[in-house]
Amino acid sequence: FAGIDVSKDSLHVHIAQHLMDNDGPFRVFSFDHKGLSLLKAWLLEHHVQHTVFEASGGYENTLRAFLLEHHLPCTRLQPERARAFAVGIGAIEKTDKLDAKVLARMACVRTQHKEVLRSETQRELVTLMDFRLQLREDLTRLKTQRQKQTNAWIKETQDERIRDLEVRRDALDKRIQTLVDGDQEMSALCELMCQLKGVSCVTAWSLLAYLPELGELNKREIAKLVGVAPMAKESGDFTGKRRCSRGRGKVKACLWMASLSVATHEEPFKQFYQRLKEKGKPPAVARVAVCRKLLTALNAIARDGEAYKPELLMPRPGSLEKVS
Repeated sequence: FAGIDVSKDSLHVHIAQHLMDNDGPFRVFSFDHKGLSLLKAWLLEHHVQHTVFEASGGYENTLRAFLLEHHLPCTRLQPERARAFAVGIGAIEKTDKLDAKVLARMACVRTQHKEVLRSETQRELVTLMDFRLQLREDLTRLKTQRQKQTNAWIKETQDERIRDLEVRRDALDKRIQTLVDGDQEMSALCELMCQLKGVSCVTAWSLLAYLPELGELNKREIAKLVGVAPMAKESGDFTGKRRCSRGRGKVKACLWMASLSVATHEEPFKQFYQRLKEKGKPPAVARVAVCRKLLTALNAIARDGEAYKPELLMPRPGSLEKVS
């Protein structure tokens, strides 16, 4: 197993055979085409089965694409998880070399979710959707500032900026639609997902961009990956309230927005939501349950390549949904 600490100009790489292997091979590679080629040869020479690295502000994307293109399994971790593991094994100090060692040792004992190789179209879609999120945040901020503004000239300037951002957003949406339409598989899946009332093209684009595992995992795995599965909190006689945490924030956000429309306009989801409220579940808990049910339906559509069938989501007689 290999752990890679990613920085702007260099890659610190450590290889470990087991958890206690703190003296395995270590090298530093330049973060360029030549360095990546040398890294590939070195990993193959040592028969590395899996590579782990942290998210590093986007610098890791080049490394991830390179490893996947050369069929080298890898996993990107959130820094706080790696740091928690380091504290757990007593590695309090922090340097690039020590971070690489910690990641390699972590890979030895933890089952990692393997990254999925995205197509060129998917990578372009991720870039465009990231920019769309930035435009939306800028619009939201400007509109909030305008509501509190009293100066007429500043309000007029803000109106001009808002109109400009809205024009750019609309142009970007057309560009994204053209990109998706140009890929037969993505276009067909997008059309199938949008058959659900409440699932917009933006929701479908977000899932295509940020959840390439859609259709490849079962309903429990996909719910846990996205972060809409309640996690147990039990110890001895204590049974705590289950909560959803972590996961794919961008995917959860689009599912949360879609869940309200789906629970209003799609009969199976509407009945499911009403039953949960009648059982006394808080509205937020019921909304999360709808998110999970919606994700399950979309995952099945992507897996089977078939149109949405409302009758399959209707409850069986005598069945009860379990929601924490």
